[in-house]
Amino acid sequence: MSKIPAELIGEIDALLSLRGRPYLRHADGKLEPTGCFQWTTGRGGLETISSASPELRTAMAEAQSSMTHGQLAPFDPMKQMRKYISTNAPRLLQEYDQLIAGLEEADRRMLNPSGIEPPPTPDVVRRAAERIAQRINSEMKASQFDLDAYQKRAAELWQMEPDEVRIAQKHLQEEFVKYQRSLEEAQSIKENRLADVRSFLEGKPYIAYGDLVVAPIEDQFDILLIEGTNAANYGLQTHGIIEALRSIDEDFGVDILNAGFDFVTFRLVRIPEGEDAKELFKHLRDLCPDLEQDADSLSDGIVNLWWD
Repeated sequence: MSKIPAELIGEIDALLSLRGRPYLRHADGKLEPTGCFQWTTGRGGLETISSASPELRTAMAEAQSSMTHGQLAPFDPMKQMRKYISTNAPRLLQEYDQLIAGLEEADRRMLNPSGIEPPPTPDVVRRAAERIAQRINSEMKASQFDLDAYQKRAAELWQMEPDEVRIAQKHLQEEFVKYQRSLEEAQSIKENRLADVRSFLEGKPYIAYGDLVVAPIEDQFDILLIEGTNAANYGLQTHGIIEALRSIDEDFGVDILNAGFDFVTFRLVRIPEGEDAKELFKHLRDLCPDLEQDADSLSDGIVNLWWD
Protein backbone atom coordinates (compact mmCIF):
# COMPACT_ATOMS: atom_id res chain seq x y z
CA MET A 1 0.00 0.00 0.00
CA SER A 2 1.37 3.42 -0.98
CA LYS A 3 1.83 6.26 1.52
CA ILE A 4 -0.30 9.38 1.75
CA PRO A 5 1.89 12.43 0.94
CA ALA A 6 2.44 14.95 3.73
CA GLU A 7 1.21 17.74 1.43
CA LEU A 8 -2.14 15.97 0.94
CA ILE A 9 -2.49 15.41 4.68
CA GLY A 10 -1.85 19.11 5.26
CA GLU A 11 -4.50 20.08 2.71
CA ILE A 12 -7.10 17.85 4.39
CA ASP A 13 -6.06 19.27 7.78
CA ALA A 14 -6.90 22.73 6.44
CA LEU A 15 -10.15 21.56 4.85
CA LEU A 16 -11.46 20.00 8.07
CA SER A 17 -9.73 22.29 10.58
CA LEU A 18 -8.48 19.10 12.26
CA ARG A 19 -5.08 17.50 12.61
CA GLY A 20 -4.89 14.11 10.94
CA ARG A 21 -2.99 11.22 12.48
CA PRO A 22 -2.08 7.69 11.38
CA TYR A 23 -5.07 5.37 11.50
CA LEU A 24 -4.42 2.29 13.62
CA ARG A 25 -6.64 -0.77 13.43
CA HIS A 26 -7.59 -2.92 16.42
CA ALA A 27 -6.49 -6.51 15.89
CA ASP A 28 -6.34 -9.16 18.63
CA GLY A 29 -6.45 -6.48 21.32
CA LYS A 30 -3.55 -4.57 19.80
CA LEU A 31 -3.15 -1.65 17.42
CA GLU A 32 -1.51 -2.10 14.06
CA PRO A 33 -0.73 0.49 11.36
CA THR A 34 -2.90 0.55 8.24
CA GLY A 35 -1.13 3.08 6.05
CA CYS A 36 -4.22 5.29 6.29
CA PHE A 37 -4.83 8.60 8.05
CA GLN A 38 -7.77 9.58 10.25
CA TRP A 39 -9.37 12.91 11.17
CA THR A 40 -11.37 12.72 14.41
CA THR A 41 -11.64 14.82 17.55
CA GLY A 42 -10.57 12.05 19.95
CA ARG A 43 -8.79 8.74 20.39
CA GLY A 44 -10.12 5.30 21.17
CA GLY A 45 -9.24 3.38 24.31
CA LEU A 46 -6.44 1.20 22.92
CA GLU A 47 -5.01 4.15 21.03
CA THR A 48 -5.01 6.16 24.27
CA ILE A 49 -3.16 3.39 26.10
CA SER A 50 -0.62 3.09 23.28
CA SER A 51 0.19 6.79 23.69
CA ALA A 52 1.44 6.21 27.25
CA SER A 53 5.18 6.42 27.83
CA PRO A 54 7.14 3.14 28.03
CA GLU A 55 7.86 3.92 31.69
CA LEU A 56 4.16 4.23 32.53
CA ARG A 57 3.26 1.07 30.63
CA THR A 58 5.95 -0.79 32.57
CA ALA A 59 4.69 0.56 35.90
CA MET A 60 1.11 -0.39 35.02
CA ALA A 61 2.22 -3.90 34.03
CA GLU A 62 4.05 -4.26 37.36
CA ALA A 63 0.95 -3.07 39.24
CA GLN A 64 -1.18 -5.57 37.30
CA SER A 65 1.26 -8.34 38.18
CA SER A 66 1.05 -7.39 41.86
CA MET A 67 -2.75 -7.60 41.73
CA THR A 68 -2.61 -10.92 39.91
CA HIS A 69 -0.34 -12.41 42.56
CA GLY A 70 -2.45 -11.08 45.42
CA GLN A 71 -0.03 -8.43 46.61
CA LEU A 72 -2.65 -5.75 45.93
CA ALA A 73 -6.39 -6.08 46.52
CA PRO A 74 -8.13 -6.39 43.09
CA PHE A 75 -11.55 -5.09 44.19
CA ASP A 76 -10.82 -1.63 42.73
CA PRO A 77 -8.12 -2.13 40.06
CA MET A 78 -7.78 1.52 39.00
CA LYS A 79 -7.52 2.72 42.60
CA GLN A 80 -5.00 0.02 43.45
CA MET A 81 -2.96 0.71 40.33
CA ARG A 82 -2.86 4.42 41.16
CA LYS A 83 -1.75 3.59 44.71
CA TYR A 84 1.03 1.36 43.37
CA ILE A 85 2.28 4.05 40.98
CA SER A 86 2.10 6.81 43.61
CA THR A 87 4.26 4.65 45.90
CA ASN A 88 6.71 3.12 43.42
CA ALA A 89 6.85 5.68 40.58
CA PRO A 90 5.39 8.99 41.86
CA ARG A 91 6.87 10.96 38.96
CA LEU A 92 4.46 9.06 36.67
CA LEU A 93 1.34 9.81 38.69
CA GLN A 94 0.30 12.89 36.70
CA GLU A 95 0.69 11.01 33.40
CA TYR A 96 -1.33 8.11 34.83
CA ASP A 97 -4.17 10.43 35.88
CA GLN A 98 -4.18 11.99 32.38
CA LEU A 99 -4.27 8.52 30.84
CA ILE A 100 -7.27 7.49 32.96
CA ALA A 101 -9.07 10.72 32.04
CA GLY A 102 -8.40 9.93 28.37
CA LEU A 103 -9.76 6.40 28.76
CA GLU A 104 -12.90 7.70 30.45
CA GLU A 105 -13.40 10.17 27.61
CA ALA A 106 -12.89 7.39 25.05
CA ASP A 107 -15.56 5.32 26.83
CA ARG A 108 -17.99 8.26 26.72
CA ARG A 109 -17.35 8.73 23.00
CA MET A 110 -17.88 5.02 22.36
CA LEU A 111 -21.22 5.05 24.20
CA ASN A 112 -22.26 8.42 22.78
CA PRO A 113 -20.34 9.20 19.55
CA SER A 114 -22.27 12.41 18.90
CA GLY A 115 -21.45 13.85 22.31
CA ILE A 116 -25.05 15.04 22.57
CA GLU A 117 -26.72 14.03 25.81
CA PRO A 118 -30.44 13.15 25.97
CA PRO A 119 -32.58 15.34 28.22
CA PRO A 120 -32.86 14.06 31.80
CA THR A 121 -36.21 12.64 32.88
CA PRO A 122 -37.71 14.64 35.77
CA ASP A 123 -38.36 12.58 38.89
CA VAL A 124 -42.07 13.42 38.76
CA VAL A 125 -42.31 11.90 35.25
CA ARG A 126 -40.16 8.89 36.13
CA ARG A 127 -42.31 8.04 39.14
CA ALA A 128 -45.48 8.45 37.08
CA ALA A 129 -44.12 6.14 34.39
CA GLU A 130 -43.37 3.49 37.02
CA ARG A 131 -46.87 3.78 38.47
CA ILE A 132 -48.49 3.50 35.05
CA ALA A 133 -46.35 0.51 34.04
CA GLN A 134 -47.17 -1.32 37.27
CA ARG A 135 -50.90 -0.68 36.85
CA ILE A 136 -50.97 -1.86 33.23
CA ASN A 137 -48.93 -4.96 34.08
CA SER A 138 -51.44 -5.81 36.82
CA GLU A 139 -54.32 -5.39 34.37
CA MET A 140 -52.88 -7.35 31.45
CA LYS A 141 -51.86 -10.98 31.31
CA ALA A 142 -48.38 -11.61 29.90
CA SER A 143 -49.68 -14.45 27.74
CA GLN A 144 -52.16 -12.08 26.09
CA PHE A 145 -49.88 -9.07 25.66
CA ASP A 146 -51.11 -6.63 23.01
CA LEU A 147 -48.83 -3.70 22.19
CA ASP A 148 -51.61 -1.54 20.75
CA ALA A 149 -53.78 -2.14 23.82
CA TYR A 150 -50.83 -1.40 26.09
CA GLN A 151 -50.10 1.93 24.37
CA LYS A 152 -53.78 2.91 24.38
CA ARG A 153 -54.12 2.16 28.09
CA ALA A 154 -50.89 4.03 28.86
CA ALA A 155 -52.19 7.13 27.03
CA GLU A 156 -55.41 6.94 29.08
CA LEU A 157 -53.52 6.69 32.36
CA TRP A 158 -51.19 9.58 31.49
CA GLN A 159 -54.26 11.74 30.99
CA MET A 160 -55.40 10.82 34.50
CA GLU A 161 -52.14 12.07 36.06
CA PRO A 162 -52.07 15.46 37.87
CA ASP A 163 -51.42 18.61 35.82
CA GLU A 164 -47.91 18.87 37.25
CA VAL A 165 -47.00 15.49 35.79
CA ARG A 166 -48.61 16.06 32.39
CA ILE A 167 -46.95 19.47 32.02
CA ALA A 168 -43.55 17.98 32.88
CA GLN A 169 -44.14 15.10 30.47
CA LYS A 170 -45.09 17.48 27.65
CA HIS A 171 -41.96 19.55 28.30
CA LEU A 172 -39.84 16.38 28.24
CA GLN A 173 -41.36 15.35 24.90
CA GLU A 174 -40.49 18.77 23.46
CA GLU A 175 -36.93 18.42 24.73
CA PHE A 176 -36.65 14.99 23.10
CA VAL A 177 -37.78 16.49 19.78
CA LYS A 178 -34.94 19.03 20.08
CA TYR A 179 -32.55 16.23 21.05
CA GLN A 180 -33.52 14.20 17.98
CA ARG A 181 -33.00 17.24 15.75
CA SER A 182 -29.56 17.77 17.26
CA LEU A 183 -28.65 14.14 16.51
CA GLU A 184 -29.83 14.56 12.93
CA GLU A 185 -27.82 17.76 12.55
CA ALA A 186 -24.70 16.04 13.94
CA GLN A 187 -25.18 13.17 11.50
CA SER A 188 -25.64 15.64 8.65
CA ILE A 189 -22.40 17.41 9.58
CA LYS A 190 -20.59 14.07 9.64
CA GLU A 191 -21.98 13.14 6.21
CA ASN A 192 -21.08 16.55 4.80
CA ARG A 193 -17.49 16.24 6.06
CA LEU A 194 -17.15 12.91 4.30
CA ALA A 195 -18.69 14.34 1.12
CA ASP A 196 -16.33 17.34 1.22
CA VAL A 197 -13.25 15.14 1.55
CA ARG A 198 -14.45 12.78 -1.17
CA SER A 199 -15.01 15.73 -3.47
CA PHE A 200 -11.52 17.01 -2.69
CA LEU A 201 -10.03 13.57 -3.45
CA GLU A 202 -11.90 13.10 -6.73
CA GLY A 203 -9.50 11.98 -9.43
CA LYS A 204 -6.81 11.11 -6.87
CA PRO A 205 -5.82 7.54 -5.90
CA TYR A 206 -7.38 7.76 -2.43
CA ILE A 207 -10.74 6.88 -0.89
CA ALA A 208 -12.39 8.45 2.18
CA TYR A 209 -14.84 6.58 4.36
CA GLY A 210 -16.25 6.43 7.87
CA ASP A 211 -15.45 9.10 10.44
CA LEU A 212 -13.11 10.04 8.81
CA VAL A 213 -10.43 7.81 7.26
CA VAL A 214 -8.48 8.42 4.05
CA ALA A 215 -6.94 5.31 2.52
CA PRO A 216 -4.32 5.17 -0.27
CA ILE A 217 -6.46 2.81 -2.38
CA GLU A 218 -8.50 3.03 -5.59
CA ASP A 219 -10.72 -0.03 -5.13
CA GLN A 220 -13.39 0.74 -2.52
CA PHE A 221 -13.67 -2.93 -1.57
CA ASP A 222 -10.14 -2.74 -0.15
CA ILE A 223 -11.77 -0.80 2.73
CA LEU A 224 -12.96 -4.15 4.05
CA LEU A 225 -9.42 -5.53 3.87
CA ILE A 226 -8.14 -2.54 5.84
CA GLU A 227 -10.81 -3.02 8.50
CA GLY A 228 -10.67 -6.80 8.52
CA THR A 229 -14.46 -6.88 8.12
CA ASN A 230 -15.73 -10.40 8.73
CA ALA A 231 -18.65 -12.47 9.94
CA ALA A 232 -16.56 -15.27 11.42
CA ASN A 233 -19.43 -16.28 13.72
CA TYR A 234 -21.34 -17.13 10.52
CA GLY A 235 -18.36 -18.73 8.81
CA LEU A 236 -17.90 -15.77 6.46
CA GLN A 237 -14.51 -14.12 6.08
CA THR A 238 -13.52 -10.79 4.53
CA HIS A 239 -13.06 -12.01 0.97
CA GLY A 240 -16.46 -13.71 1.05
CA ILE A 241 -18.14 -10.44 2.02
CA ILE A 242 -16.24 -8.59 -0.69
CA GLU A 243 -17.34 -11.14 -3.28
CA ALA A 244 -20.98 -10.76 -2.21
CA LEU A 245 -20.80 -6.95 -2.36
CA ARG A 246 -19.15 -7.02 -5.78
CA SER A 247 -22.07 -9.09 -7.03
CA ILE A 248 -24.53 -6.50 -5.67
CA ASP A 249 -22.38 -3.77 -7.19
CA GLU A 250 -22.78 -5.29 -10.65
CA ASP A 251 -26.58 -5.17 -10.39
CA PHE A 252 -27.24 -1.98 -8.43
CA GLY A 253 -23.99 -0.15 -7.82
CA VAL A 254 -22.44 -0.02 -4.33
CA ASP A 255 -20.89 2.99 -2.62
CA ILE A 256 -19.20 1.91 0.63
CA LEU A 257 -19.64 4.61 3.27
CA ASN A 258 -18.22 2.94 6.36
CA ALA A 259 -16.90 -0.37 7.64
CA GLY A 260 -15.47 -1.98 10.75
CA PHE A 261 -14.48 -5.45 11.87
CA ASP A 262 -18.13 -6.58 12.12
CA PHE A 263 -20.14 -4.17 9.95
CA VAL A 264 -20.33 -2.43 6.61
CA THR A 265 -22.59 0.43 5.50
CA PHE A 266 -23.13 1.21 1.84
CA ARG A 267 -25.42 3.16 -0.46
CA LEU A 268 -27.09 1.56 -3.45
CA VAL A 269 -26.52 3.72 -6.52
CA ARG A 270 -29.63 2.32 -8.21
CA ILE A 271 -32.43 1.63 -5.74
CA PRO A 272 -34.40 -1.52 -6.67
CA GLU A 273 -38.16 -1.67 -6.48
CA GLY A 274 -40.84 -4.35 -6.32
CA GLU A 275 -39.61 -7.90 -6.86
CA ASP A 276 -36.03 -6.73 -7.43
CA ALA A 277 -36.01 -5.16 -3.96
CA LYS A 278 -37.44 -8.32 -2.39
CA GLU A 279 -34.86 -10.49 -4.14
CA LEU A 280 -32.05 -8.20 -3.06
CA PHE A 281 -33.11 -8.30 0.58
CA LYS A 282 -33.44 -12.07 0.47
CA HIS A 283 -29.84 -12.13 -0.71
CA LEU A 284 -28.79 -9.60 1.96
CA ARG A 285 -30.49 -11.60 4.72
CA ASP A 286 -28.68 -14.74 3.58
CA LEU A 287 -25.47 -12.73 3.78
CA CYS A 288 -26.34 -11.09 7.11
CA PRO A 289 -28.98 -12.94 9.20
CA ASP A 290 -28.93 -10.06 11.71
CA LEU A 291 -30.22 -7.63 9.07
CA GLU A 292 -33.01 -5.52 10.56
CA GLN A 293 -34.01 -3.69 7.37
CA ASP A 294 -36.52 -4.86 4.80
CA ALA A 295 -37.38 -4.02 1.20
CA ASP A 296 -39.63 -1.15 2.30
CA SER A 297 -36.78 0.71 4.05
CA LEU A 298 -34.78 1.50 0.92
CA SER A 299 -35.97 5.05 0.23
CA ASP A 300 -32.47 6.49 0.71
CA GLY A 301 -30.64 3.43 -0.61
CA ILE A 302 -28.63 2.99 2.62
CA VAL A 303 -27.95 -0.60 3.71
CA ASN A 304 -26.43 -1.50 7.10
CA LEU A 305 -24.98 -4.98 7.48
CA TRP A 306 -23.95 -5.91 11.00
CA TRP A 307 -22.89 -9.33 12.22
CA ASP A 308 -23.51 -9.72 15.96
